[in-house]
Amino acid sequence: MSNLPKDIIVEADGGLSFGDYTAKEKVKVNDFEYLGNIYSLRSHDLVTRLEKNSEMLMETVPGAAVRNFALDEKTCYFEIESSVNVQVTLSLIPEAAYHLRVISDAGGEVSEEIATNRSGKLSFSVELVGGGKKVVLEKL
Repeated sequence: MSNLPKDIIVEADGGLSFGDYTAKEKVKVNDFEYLGNIYSLRSHDLVTRLEKNSEMLMETVPGAAVRNFALDEKTCYFEIESSVNVQVTLSLIPEAAYHLRVISDAGGEVSEEIATNRSGKLSFSVELVGGGKKVVLEKL
């Protein structure tokens, strides 16, 4: 990925792109309206956090660039890049099981079943040293 977004971008397919893991100063976007929801972004080298209607939707520690983020009742998809490995936390359906797939550009894939906690939070690590990855979560 190149040209890291300095704010939130709506892609042609409707996915959201955001985050700049190279920024030493915080990149902030407030009150970005999309499909009737209000999004806010805070991103820099230490954290990337996307909020939807004042609730945390996605957070990476340390910061990351996220492309084509799309979420519906059954699926979450995005591409992610950073200069180091990251911990991803998503807000999804409480106490639900998901099939997680992390796919590398070289064709390798890590696959596992994970579940959200009572508040709907789901956390997992993505190894990003050596290139970006695609992440797919499917509700079971």
